[in-house]
Amino acid sequence: MKILFDVLRRILPETFPGPEIDELTGRTFKWETIQNRRSKREYPPECFVRLGGGGSPTIVIRDLFLDAEEARAAAKAAARQDRTSPRARRSPEQAA
Repeated sequence: MKILFDVLRRILPETFPGPEIDELTGRTFKWETIQNRRSKREYPPECFVRLGGGGSPTIVIRDLFLDAEEARAAAKAAARQDRTSPRARRSPEQAA
């Protein structure tokens, strides 16, 4: 997974308009999904900057956004590992 984030850090500009993320990442990330997660406060607010009024796009701060996504992916992988490991499936009696 780290390789993916290393590649994205190399190919994405330091800042870019949020709606461009679909095209820039080959739809690895989708702006609509990001917006949904933003509304649920799943990203730190400093990952995004709003410039100007209603018509201007939200700007993504690449490194802060990718740090948040990498942490989210790691947490998701750890949770998946916990669910699938034999140790997690044993009852307390079996563990003794």
